[in-house]
Amino acid sequence: MTQKKAAFEVGYYSAISALKGIYKIFVRVASVDFVLKKVKSIFTTYYSSGDFELINQTTNKFVFEVKGFVEGEELIFERISGWIEGVLHVISKKKYNVTHTYEKNSGNNLVAKITAIVD
Repeated sequence: MTQKKAAFEVGYYSAISALKGIYKIFVRVASVDFVLKKVKSIFTTYYSSGDFELINQTTNKFVFEVKGFVEGEELIFERISGWIEGVLHVISKKKYNVTHTYEKNSGNNLVAKITAIVD
């Protein structure tokens, strides 16, 4: 297993294990829209640095921007993508797809775009 795949799986199973019991019931009755809008507040419980924003939303597409990480920390985007996919798995058995891209900003700063599409 590659490091990227391992980081993604860690994020995925982190979401599934965190959303058990009463939280699982809550996210299943809440809309996908509501839960994904709350991801920023959950992000701060996992990461003390970095910034996470929902920058674009349509009916079934959510685009998040993650910044505040530097070159060498690219695996964090895999974990966050995996975490979002895990949340979508708990919310619903609907079809979904989570992808991300990242690029270097000024200096060694990285900016990622994480896209979640839910059918």
